[in-house]
Amino acid sequence: MRPNVPKLVFAILLSIYFLWISYDPMQGSFLDNVDLPIHETGHLIFRVLGEFMGVAGGSLFQVIFPAIFVGYFVWQRSYYSAVIVLLWVGLEYIERLGLCC
Repeated sequence: MRPNVPKLVFAILLSIYFLWISYDPMQGSFLDNVDLPIHETGHLIFRVLGEFMGVAGGSLFQVIFPAIFVGYFVWQRSYYSAVIVLLWVGLEYIERLGLCC
């Protein structure tokens, strides 16, 4: 089996970008504009579970949403796509822990 060079290059570049954002998070990421509507939707979805979950639901959904896609890609046995989306989950997790931004 020969490696797919464009996929390998994209994965390496995305990994470098992830490390760069993790090292200097104040610059933001290109996913910030995608994350805001997801975050706000989480507040609406979890609001029915009470005030605390309504407040925490934004951050919770911001991690859960891309994780659902990781699960879907693993289920479809598209492991490359799962790993690429897993970088998004990692970025969200780092941001939610307060390690950045």
